[in-house]
Amino acid sequence: MLGIAFEEWGGTVFLPETAAAHPGAGTVFSPFKAETEYFAPSQERFMINLMVDDLRAMLARCAEHGVEPVLEMFGEANGDFAHIMDPEGRKLELWQPKPMQ
Repeated sequence: MLGIAFEEWGGTVFLPETAAAHPGAGTVFSPFKAETEYFAPSQERFMINLMVDDLRAMLARCAEHGVEPVLEMFGEANGDFAHIMDPEGRKLELWQPKPMQ
């Protein structure tokens, strides 16, 4: 549904050229305190963040499959964000980085 092509071995590789539309946006590692509620309603202690080119279009595609965001944050300092849940109950953050100036 998210347009991620999986390889025969069961995973995928996100190459730097995939983010070419967002120069300056790189890999983010952001640990949270153990007591955080940020990942709720997931029971997991982590969240996966995926960069997208067009968040509104991605949310429309998700809605076509019955997936509605649990949170939307447009106009944030680092771009636009939305949280969705995967079929196994993990929270995914979709991030459209703010254009670099």
